Amino acid sequence: MIIEIFLSVLLLTSAVVNIIQLRRQETLETWLDDMSSDLNRVQKEFEIIDEKNWFESDDEVGDTFNRLRDSLNKLNKYTGVDEDGETT
Repeated sequence: MIIEIFLSVLLLTSAVVNIIQLRRQETLETWLDDMSSDLNRVQKEFEIIDEKNWFESDDEVGDTFNRLRDSLNKLNKYTGVDEDGETT
């Protein structure tokens, strides 16, 4: 009888812990999906801003632009987009 009660409590505790972990995982997946779409949107806006390469051609602004572009390209490995813009 005591063993049955102990096992029942253990089973119930395990079920509750699994449900809590599932909720945490779903929250993290949602957060990562949102972050990925935000990063993709920033990359596209960045390309639209310098569509005519005006910023890139200026000396001081061009250097800053190139650094920003390099930083955004480094973030692409987290969004699943290659440097050539193709989704992996």
